[in-house]
Amino acid sequence: MINPKFYIHLGLLVFSASVLNVILYHVPFSLFSYHPLLILIALVACTEGIAFIQVVPVVSSKKRTLHIVLQSIAFTAMAFGFSVIYENKARNDRPHFTTAHGQLGAVTFLFMCFQLFVGSLIVYLPGLFGGVARAKSMYRYHRILGYMSLVLVWIAALYGSMTPFLVSSTIQPVMNWFSIATNFFGLNKKSGSSPSSSTRTNSSSRSHHRQMRDSFVLAYDNRYYDIHFRDVPGGMQQATVAELKERCKTMTGVTIATMKLKVSGAYIKDDTATLTSSGIHDGCIVYVMGDRANNEQLRQTASGNPEEVGYMIRISKVMDKIEGSKDKIEEFDIKVVSVLEGDQTDTTRKETEDLGIYLSELLMQSLIALDGVDCPSEFVTARANRRQGVKQCQELMDRVDQARTVLKQNKQRL
Repeated sequence: MINPKFYIHLGLLVFSASVLNVILYHVPFSLFSYHPLLILIALVACTEGIAFIQVVPVVSSKKRTLHIVLQSIAFTAMAFGFSVIYENKARNDRPHFTTAHGQLGAVTFLFMCFQLFVGSLIVYLPGLFGGVARAKSMYRYHRILGYMSLVLVWIAALYGSMTPFLVSSTIQPVMNWFSIATNFFGLNKKSGSSPSSSTRTNSSSRSHHRQMRDSFVLAYDNRYYDIHFRDVPGGMQQATVAELKERCKTMTGVTIATMKLKVSGAYIKDDTATLTSSGIHDGCIVYVMGDRANNEQLRQTASGNPEEVGYMIRISKVMDKIEGSKDKIEEFDIKVVSVLEGDQTDTTRKETEDLGIYLSELLMQSLIALDGVDCPSEFVTARANRRQGVKQCQELMDRVDQARTVLKQNKQRL
C-alpha cells in the first residue's frame, strides 16, 4: 500500500515545478517575481506541516515541534509575499484587492494570522484556556481550522497560477489541478494497516484515554500543573483530600498548614473526604491557595520545618487582626468613660454598646482561630507563638467584657 505522504509530496513537486518553470524561464524577473516564490514556500511549508501530524493517531512532541516550525515558516513567507505584492502595486499605482485572487489572498492571510495566534496560545499559554487539560481539548478545533486554512491557501495559489501573466502553456493549468487533487487525496487517505498496526493504534488510543483518566490540573500563582491519581488504588474515587494536599505541597511548595483548595468556586474543607465526593473530576481545575516558607522564616523556627512556618503564618495572620483591633478597643474605653460621665446622648450610648459587641465577637473569633491551630509538639516556636497569642487575646477580651459590664450596670441605674 502506497504511503499517503507520497501523493502529498508528488502534488507539491508538480506544483512547485510548474511555478518555478514560469518564474525562472518565461517571465522577466522583477519585484513581482518574489511574490509567487514566497507564496510557494508558504504553500509547501503549510502543507507539509499539516501532513506531518495528519496520518498519526497520537502526535509526538517532536512532530508537534516540527509542525510549529513549518507553520511559522509558512506564515512568515506569506507575510513577506503579501508585503511584496502590496509594494509592487503601490509602485505601479495600481488598485489593491480588485481581483478574486487578491481578495481571497487577503482573507487567507488574515485566517492564517488567527490560526497561528490561537495555536500559539494553546501551546505556550494553556492557562488562558483553564489549564493544560482544557487547552489540549482545543486541539481538535485547531486541527479543523488548519484544514480550512490549507484549503484557502491552495485555492488562492491556484487562482494566482491561472492569471495570464503566469500561464506559460495549456498544460500548466492541468498540472496545477493535478497537484491539488493529489495533495488532498493524500491528506484524506488513511495509510494501509495490518492487524498488528491496527492493534498498535488501538493500544495508543487506549493509552491516551488512560492518561486522561483520574487526572486534573492544579493552578497556583498563575502556574498550572498536571496531576493524576492513577497510581492510587481506586483512583480519585478512593484518594482523599489529605493525599491531594501532600502532592500539592510537593509540586507547589505551599505548606499544608496554610493550604486551601478551591474547585468550581467552592472551598474544600474536609481533608478526609474523597476527591470525587469533594467535586473533583477528570479535567477539572483545582485552585491552590496558601503560603510558601522562605529561608528567613525557616531560620526563625526551632525545627527548620516548612510546616512549622505554615503554622506560624496562620498564627501571625490572627495576631495581625488582634493588633488591628487595639485602636478600636482604646476608642471603646474612651466612649465608655464619656457615657459614665453623662456627656453622651442615647444615640452615642447605643453606638458604644454596639462597638463593644463587635469587639467581643471579633476577639472571640480570633481566640477560636488560635485554638484551631493544632501545632504538633515538635514545633516549639509555633506553639510558643500560639500560647502568647491566646494570652494576649484573652486579656483583651477580659478588658472589653469588663468595660461592657460597667456600661450595662450604669444603664440599669438610670
